[in-house]
Order: sequence, then structure tokens, then C-alpha cells
Amino acid sequence: MKYIFLALLFVSGYYTSSAQEIEDPVEYLELLNTDQRQISERLMRYISATVHGRSEAAVQRKREQLVKTIGKVRDNVASAPDFQGDATLKDAMLEYFTLNYSVMNEDYSDIIDMKQVAEESYDAMEAYFKAQDMAAEKVNVAQVNVEQAITAFTTEYNIKLVKSEDQLSKMLEQANAVADYHNQLYLIVFKAHLGRKTFLESVQTSDIDAIEAARITLVEATDEGLEKLKDVPMFRGDGSLIAAAERRLQLYKEEANAMGFTAIELIKQSKNVEKLSEALSDKKPAKRTKEEVEAYNKAADEANNSVAEFNSLSNKYNQLGQVDHQFWQQTVEQFRRNHVPKYGTEEQYS
Repeated sequence: MKYIFLALLFVSGYYTSSAQEIEDPVEYLELLNTDQRQISERLMRYISATVHGRSEAAVQRKREQLVKTIGKVRDNVASAPDFQGDATLKDAMLEYFTLNYSVMNEDYSDIIDMKQVAEESYDAMEAYFKAQDMAAEKVNVAQVNVEQAITAFTTEYNIKLVKSEDQLSKMLEQANAVADYHNQLYLIVFKAHLGRKTFLESVQTSDIDAIEAARITLVEATDEGLEKLKDVPMFRGDGSLIAAAERRLQLYKEEANAMGFTAIELIKQSKNVEKLSEALSDKKPAKRTKEEVEAYNKAADEANNSVAEFNSLSNKYNQLGQVDHQFWQQTVEQFRRNHVPKYGTEEQYS
């Protein structure tokens, strides 16, 4: 998933310096900044748990802790006084944390609900990823408003903010970069995945046109995906997801052609057997010629062979599909573990 916080540390990524005569505005700024560091730490622990941990309960617990901390900071900002009658900075920060709290509760639940529907449609999956982006964008817009308010506040009261390196901010940005990269590749594969689902349903019917249409659609989706993969760069020198995506698309294409052509040929042969059988049934045994009987037996043998071939291919690609699915999942997990920073102790992931 995409993490909806990009740069939470809009104040704690800085330190303040000022003359003694403007000490009060500095204290006010620090008051509003109370506990924000804890939010970033809990967020990074939550992200780390989703990638490096094993317990779903632990992940959910960390999300709840994160939401609780955001709520605490929001309430602290809400209870803070205005500064010399000016509530501009306070209001901007309150809006930001209120929005964060809402996103991690209401929007988060809505997005999770969308994911269940998204499994059935490419457009729905695309909308699911877009919803994540929109949630992140809402937070980013509010963040810009806060940064502008801080700049105006510090300028008016002659407070100097000195940028300091913040490792947590860098970790959060990298986690989002990993999520964006995965989503890009996932969508390429997912379109073909849906095409495969439709194709496998079609080969269980006797509709030659439907099978051929589904085969062509799947082949086109895999070709389109393979072409798109050519333009996807490696992620920091890591091409594992690209290779796994290419492997999956090539398998889908191979399966479409092998099973599609075999299924169509089987249907044609079965119809021919049925036709020859009806012709023989219309005649009394004594009236049936040797050529007619031999033609029927030959057609029946060919159809039986095609049934065996189709069943063999079905078992083959079913097994290959399961292996490939496991390989894709393992590759994604390893990719995330390699590139999403680990934060906290081992005990925090269990």
C-alpha cells in the first residue's frame, strides 16, 4: 500500500535559534510541535511492521497506536492558545492533524473496502491506487498550508529555522517510493491477470468464438505489458520485480496460446464426432459402410487424444501458475524488505 504521510516532520526537521527578546514565539512554536516526533516514530514502526513483521495483529496494533498518537497531538494543538490573538498557525496545524486523523480512520477503511472490489476489475484496481494517491495528496496540501503558516510566523517574529537532516523523513519518502514502484508494476501484471481469469472461464465452454476472443485479449494484454516493462527502470539497481513481472506475462501468453488452440481443436473434433455418430445412428448396422465406421473411430480417437492433451495442459499451467504466483509474492516481499527501511527492534515486529 501507499503510505499517506510523506513529510510529517515539518517542524521537528528543523531547530530554532533566536535572540532572547523573541523567546515567547519560539516557545509557542515548540508547544505546537510537542509529540510530533512520536508520530513519525510510530508511523515508521507501523510501516516496518507491515514489511518486516509476521503478525497481522501486531501491524493492526501499531496502526491503532499511530492513530491514537495523531489524535493526541491534534487535541494538544486544539487546546493551545492563540499567539497574541493570532490563530493562523494554530488553525493550519489543527486542520493538518485533523485531516491526518480522518485519513487514517475513515479514508483508510474506505480504501481497504475498495481493495476487495478492486480484485475483480482493472479499472477498480486503478481507482484503488488512485484513492491512495488522493488521500496522500490531501495530506500534502494541508502540509503545504502548515509550512506556509510556519514561514509567515517565523518571518514575522524573526525566528530562524535551520534545516537539519532527519533520517525518519528520508525513511518515509523511501517507503512511499517503494510503494509507488510496486503499484506501477502490479497494474501492468494485473490487467493480464484479469484477462487470464476470463480466458480460463472461456475454455470451460464450447463457444469457439468466446475462447478465441479471450485468447486474443489475453495475448494482447501480455504483449502490452511486456512492452510497458521495457520503459520501467530498475529500482536502485534492483530489477527483480521487472523480471518477475516479465516471467508472469510470458507464462500467461504461453498458456493462452497452448490451451486456447487445443480447446478450440477439441471442440471442433467433438462436434465432428457428434456429427459422424448421428450419421451412423440414422443407419441400421448392416447399412453402415466400413469407411464410415473407420472415419468415426478415427475421429473419436483424435478427440480422446485432444481431451487428454487439454487435461494435461490444464494441469501443467495450473501447477505453473501456482508456482509463479508464489514466486511473485516472494519477490514482492523480498523487494520490500530490501528497500523499505527497518525501524525499531526485532521484538516490535512480532
